[in-house]
Amino acid sequence: MWDTPIVERLRLGAKLCEPHACRCEVKVDGLGRHGLACKNSAGRHSRHDALNDIIHQPNGLLRDAGRRPDGLTFVPWYQGKALAWDVTVVDTLAQTYLQGSTERVGFAANQVKEKKRSKYVELEGRYLFCAVGFETFGVFGNEARDLIQKIMDRTVQEEVSKRGLGGVAATRKLLRHLNNNNTYIPE
Repeated sequence: MWDTPIVERLRLGAKLCEPHACRCEVKVDGLGRHGLACKNSAGRHSRHDALNDIIHQPNGLLRDAGRRPDGLTFVPWYQGKALAWDVTVVDTLAQTYLQGSTERVGFAANQVKEKKRSKYVELEGRYLFCAVGFETFGVFGNEARDLIQKIMDRTVQEEVSKRGLGGVAATRKLLRHLNNNNTYIPE
């Protein structure tokens, strides 16, 4: 039973655990999907922090109208504007996204991206904003994929000009993290 990775068992709808009551008092069925969205789940927060640590440039703190994105570049990112971003890891199997997720890869990540964009709409005049969305099954949202590609491109350019290995190391670290979490990057 445990030879199959958890993410594959979830995708197939195979039994993952024995039915039980969660600490949050929700009844968990044998499919074990509740843990992907439970507020008490340690995995959601650690994955959020790990992904944010891997993709960010030097972190600045942005406070605007009670909003606090996860990061802000110190130097202009594009067209003289700094880049602010907010990372979100959304439950692929949440009822809200389940129908769309069965039809399109990345549906949940792209839906949550729209919510983040509306939350930070006031920042758009002064900053470039990127809603970095991932799904619990490891799928990237479109903006997340594009931002990571731009970071990789810039890192490789700097590496070539300086003849250093920093870009290769950062690229390997990101890919290793994604591979360890059974992620899938749609093309």
